[in-house]
Amino acid sequence: MVKAGTISFGGATIPCVVRNLSTVGALLIVESPLGIPRRFTLLVRLGLVCEGVSRDLDHGVSF
Repeated sequence: MVKAGTISFGGATIPCVVRNLSTVGALLIVESPLGIPRRFTLLVRLGLVCEGVSRDLDHGVSF
């Protein structure tokens, strides 16, 4: 499953591509992980509070 998403934190937003979405996490593709905090809200269809688990262009998160 591939969907457009938005990483939201502190009034800022970063577009992303959401892949491998499950009930416990997802893989986010971002242009650059710089500046993305460890906890943020992932906007797809619902707001989900996420914790980052990797720091490269493929940004894994857990819910």
